Amino acid sequence: MEHASRRAFKRALRASKSAMRSKGRNPNYWMVDVHSKREYQGMRMYLTPDKKSGVAITKDGNITSLFSNSTEGGRMAKLLTFAVAMGGRKLDCFGGGLQNMYARFGAKAVAQTPFDEQYAPKGWDGRHLPVVAMVLPKSVGAMMRAYDRNRRVDLNKVREYPDYDSMIAARDRSMNRGSNTVAAALRTALGGSN
Repeated sequence: MEHASRRAFKRALRASKSAMRSKGRNPNYWMVDVHSKREYQGMRMYLTPDKKSGVAITKDGNITSLFSNSTEGGRMAKLLTFAVAMGGRKLDCFGGGLQNMYARFGAKAVAQTPFDEQYAPKGWDGRHLPVVAMVLPKSVGAMMRAYDRNRRVDLNKVREYPDYDSMIAARDRSMNRGSNTVAAALRTALGGSN
């Protein structure tokens, strides 16, 4: 993977989505967000040497714009592993099956919200899939240990929030609770006070 400029990243992502749409290879091409140049500012963006796959990671570890137009098997798994190695800790996706791919690698679905049609991208097929917020394992090693190719997310067991912002806030709170629990356990184990 190579660092990419905002311009190169957006160009590769748009080309990938266009190819997926025109070749009919992936009917879910519209699910990958293309952000504005301003939104990509401050993110770390990476592309494969062939420019057919890439990922962006925000300063706080949010994985976004994860895409692949490659016919190489396992490319998405490699991208996700790379993103975690580079500090990716969380993501959100449409509940049309991607949540299950991420779950195989130990990602936990912690919140969901109905899709808001006002944000429907060009090419939207009209399906009312939820948006699912997920938390990833803290390291590649933990991700590999958690791997289970049969793991699926039961969306009936994932708490629903009324809108995207409250879903994201709930996900981020769940991450902070885990950090606070670990910190408290360490303090106790080391003889400190809570």
